[in-house]
Amino acid sequence: MENEQQEFPPIGASGEYILPHLKREKQLARWKAIGTYAVVGLVLAGAAGGIGIVVLQGAGPPFVAGPAAKSSSSEGPEAAGYHVALSRTYLAQGDTDAALNEARAAVRAAPRNVDALLSLASLTYAQGEPQQAVDLLDQAVALAPKAVDPILARAELLAKIGKKQDAEESLIAAATKTPQEARFRVALAELYDETNELDKAAEQYAAAVSLDPGDIPTRTSYAALLSRKGDAAGAEAQRRVLASRYAQTGAAEMLEGIMYLQHNQDTEALKALKRAVAVNNRLIAAHRLIGTIYGKRKQYDQAIKACEAAVQTGVPDAATYNDLAWLYAMRHISLDKAARLAEMARAMAPDNLTTYDTLGWVYYLEGQYDRALPLLDKAVSPEKVSPETRYHYGMVLVKLGRVGGAENLRQAVTAAPKASWAADAQAELARQPL
Repeated sequence: MENEQQEFPPIGASGEYILPHLKREKQLARWKAIGTYAVVGLVLAGAAGGIGIVVLQGAGPPFVAGPAAKSSSSEGPEAAGYHVALSRTYLAQGDTDAALNEARAAVRAAPRNVDALLSLASLTYAQGEPQQAVDLLDQAVALAPKAVDPILARAELLAKIGKKQDAEESLIAAATKTPQEARFRVALAELYDETNELDKAAEQYAAAVSLDPGDIPTRTSYAALLSRKGDAAGAEAQRRVLASRYAQTGAAEMLEGIMYLQHNQDTEALKALKRAVAVNNRLIAAHRLIGTIYGKRKQYDQAIKACEAAVQTGVPDAATYNDLAWLYAMRHISLDKAARLAEMARAMAPDNLTTYDTLGWVYYLEGQYDRALPLLDKAVSPEKVSPETRYHYGMVLVKLGRVGGAENLRQAVTAAPKASWAADAQAELARQPL
């Protein structure tokens, strides 16, 4: 959760990073197995959900069985698979450097292993080397030209680096060559949604749902988009399908909550979302949206409970981790957990500056000013920065005795004089030499 001015916006984490090794077919299989349906494009966003397991206490997510899982060979597919799995574990724990090292080891072990190339591309991009990531994905596509995941990962990356036309052309070509593959249609829909081409997005979602009627996340995203377009009848038709065919999932109730939120009817949305988790307590999206509503109301204890319930579903989601870390930081509680959550959020969503702000502020509260500074320096890099982020940056600069601390605090207070942190900023300014 970013700050009071932005009223806890969902950061849409999964749509803001590449995680190609979490294959969509595995996601759907997992959703069906455990009854969890993460919504693609939650609350006006259109971002895809990711699936897996994360354990906040202990050694981390059970992607690797332990030391016994290590390959006896340093080369070949078996060794590459071990390194990829270990890379995923480190990534889920927020240790991007270790994850990157393991991904590189996987490619060294098996240079033609597509999964290894996809994992390395993901992490290389997260480290700020987009062209190298594109080159790796080009290799993966060349090695497996008919495989879906390399094409999807490459198109997503092209879109992220501003080559949306190239991404669109790639996806259209893939959908033409493989017309029965629904995932290309979903990717096109998400691409058009991001560019606000809602009619095109709706067309692609409709095609995807026709190809894969049982894809509940896509059907839910389609209905939410129809609602945003003002097609209430179309959205209601999709909701009825969810209610009649998939009543046990809670998807219809969650969709109803999303539609209420789209029309700023928070009270009704809260009721619907609570009904959703009553049907299916593993709906991470519903828990998180409940937390968002309570956060907007400044009922922070309730928001924390909702976000903790979201984390306990076991579905990795950067937005949820970031929100809960932010709430802990606001309450000055569980800062060690807040740091771990914020580190995981940043590792999963390296493009989203909200995660840098959250992690930087947690480090500040822990007294780790040197670690906080580079994160907050990045968080304030865009031209438009929230007053609270600027306040965080100013406080860190002041603590370190750096130039610009007082000026950033003045700018923050001027922009948001009634914010909850404004008094602290004013007090710090009063202590500064004239």
